[in-house]
Amino acid sequence: MEAAPEGGPDRHPGGEPSEDAGLPWWMPSERSTLAGLVITVALIMAAALWEYFTTLALIACASWLVAAVGLPRSSMPERLMGMGWGRLTLLLLLVALLLRWMLLFQNSPGVTLGGAEELAMRGDLLVEGKVPYEDFPVRKPPMYLFLGGGIASLFGKSVLGVRLVLGFFDALVVLVLAQVGSERFSPRAGVSAGLLYALFPVGVFSVGLAGHYDGVVVLCVLAGLLLHGRGRWWEAMALLGLGFAFKLYPVVLVPWLIWREEGWRRRVGGAVTFLVPMALSWVPILLWNPAALSQYASWQSTWFPVKSISYGIMQLAGWARDSDPAIIAGQAVTVAFLLLLVVMFLDWVRRRERDPDGHARDWFRVVAVSYFVLYAMIIAGSVVEYELAPEGVSPRAMGAVIAAVCLALGAVPLWYLLRRFMEPWPSLGEGERLYLVMGLSVMLLLLSSTQNNPWYLVWMVSLVLLVQEDRIRTAILALSIWNVEDSGITLWPSRNLSGGPPT
Repeated sequence: MEAAPEGGPDRHPGGEPSEDAGLPWWMPSERSTLAGLVITVALIMAAALWEYFTTLALIACASWLVAAVGLPRSSMPERLMGMGWGRLTLLLLLVALLLRWMLLFQNSPGVTLGGAEELAMRGDLLVEGKVPYEDFPVRKPPMYLFLGGGIASLFGKSVLGVRLVLGFFDALVVLVLAQVGSERFSPRAGVSAGLLYALFPVGVFSVGLAGHYDGVVVLCVLAGLLLHGRGRWWEAMALLGLGFAFKLYPVVLVPWLIWREEGWRRRVGGAVTFLVPMALSWVPILLWNPAALSQYASWQSTWFPVKSISYGIMQLAGWARDSDPAIIAGQAVTVAFLLLLVVMFLDWVRRRERDPDGHARDWFRVVAVSYFVLYAMIIAGSVVEYELAPEGVSPRAMGAVIAAVCLALGAVPLWYLLRRFMEPWPSLGEGERLYLVMGLSVMLLLLSSTQNNPWYLVWMVSLVLLVQEDRIRTAILALSIWNVEDSGITLWPSRNLSGGPPT
C-alpha cells in the first residue's frame, strides 16, 4: 500500500491519534477497543467451531462496533504500520482468510444452505449444459452464472468449494479497501478500514458461512474507486461495470462519479464503458437462449417481502407473502425509496457548489429516520410471524402495538442523534464526502428492497469505513449493522422461534 502524504487534502483530524484522557465520552478507550476486537474474533471462532445462532451474531456485531468506533483513533494502526507495508498486507490478508475459511468447519444445513447451495447448483447445471434462465431459475445477471460455472468446473457441485472461493475474493476486498484509504486519506485510515472489514461479522458470516457472492461485487467496486482516485477514468468505469455485471447495485454509485467529470464526452463515454461488461456478458447467454433476458426479468419480479419495511406492512396487514396486495405494497415501498434516490442526486447537483455539506447532512437525516422505521417494522412483523403475543391476544394487534411503541421509544434517541450528537455538522473533504454520499445512496437502495438481506450490508460498510469523521462513521455503523445472517431466529443453541402457518 502506498502511503498518502501527511496533511494531504483529504486527511481529516478524525484520523489523528489521541490519548484516552482526551477522548469524547462516546469514544472507547484503547483497552475497550482491543477488547472489542478480541471478543469479535472469539465469537466468530465460536460460530465456526461450536454453533452459529442469532444472539451470538448480534453480540459479535456489538463488539465489532466498539472496535470500529475506537480503532481509527487508537495507537494500534500505527503499531501495525511499524511492521512495514509488505508484512502488514500479508497479515491483513491472512486474518481475513482465516476467519472466513475457519467457517468451513461449520456445516450446519440450517445456516449454510442458501447462497452457496444455489450458486453450486446453478454452476453445476451450467457446466452440464442446461439452458440458463429456462431450465433453471436465475435472478442474477450472467456473470453470476459464469462465476458459478468456473467454481463448478474446479470443485463440482460443492457448497464448500463455493464458500472457499468466495471467502478468498472477500479477503481481497480487505487489501483493496486498505489501499484506497491509504492513498485517499492516510496509512492509518487504510489500515483501520482494512482490518475492520476483515473482522466485520455480518460479512464474515454471509460470505464464509452462507456463501453469498457480494464480496466479489464489492471487490470490483473498490478496485474501480481505487483507479478513479488515481485518475484512471476509463479503467475505473470498466471495473465498476464489471461489478454491475455481477449485481445491479453499482449503478447507484455511477452518477456521483460521472457528474464530477468535466465535459460530456467523458461523461457519456464513462457511462457507455460502465455498461459494456454487462452487455458483453449477455451475448453468449442470448446466443444460447434468445429468451433469456425476458426470463431473467420474469424471475426478478417474483421476489416477495422478507425482513424489510414491506415485510412489516405485509405481516401487520395479514397478507400472504405471494399475494397481490403484498407484492403491490412491496413495489410501492421500492418505488418510494428509488424516487428518494433520484431526488437525492438532483439535490446534490443543485447544491454541490454552494452547500455540499448541507446536502450530506440533510440526506443523512433522511436515512437515519428511515432506518428507525425499518427496525420498527421488522420487529413488529416478526411479532406477527412468530406469534409472539400473550394467549388470547391477536398477533397482528400485538404487532401494531409493538410498532407504535418502537417508533415512540425511538423518537428520543433519534432526536438526540440528529439535533445534538450530529451538530455542528463538520466540513468534509471532497473525497470523504464522495464516499459518504455514495454510502447513503446505497443505504437508500437497501431500504427500497423488499428483501433487506444481511449480506447486502457489505455494499455500504466498505464505503462507510472510508469516512474519516468519527461521529458520522460511528452513527451510520450504529444505525445499520444489525441485520445478521439467520435461519429463522435462533436465540441460543437449539432454541428456535417458529412462526405459525406460512403467511
